[in-house]
Amino acid sequence: MADDGSGSDITIPSVLLFKQDADAIKNVLKDDNSPVVMELSFLIPSPDDRVEYSLWFVPLPAKTLTPLLTEFKAYSQAL
Repeated sequence: MADDGSGSDITIPSVLLFKQDADAIKNVLKDDNSPVVMELSFLIPSPDDRVEYSLWFVPLPAKTLTPLLTEFKAYSQAL
């Protein structure tokens, strides 16, 4: 599912859902008002035991981004 451009101001961790999936969650919350526990997982094939990843981010001032990339460097090298 692609972002339609309306999600740029969301600053909390979030996931876009298809409407039919979100409706099922909302119905459970409306019907019995109990907590909903969900798990998000990604099935990624790993045929050669290497970790492959892409780092995506929005353009930020260098003073904001540099500490993140510096800290991430150690983790990425460990992978």
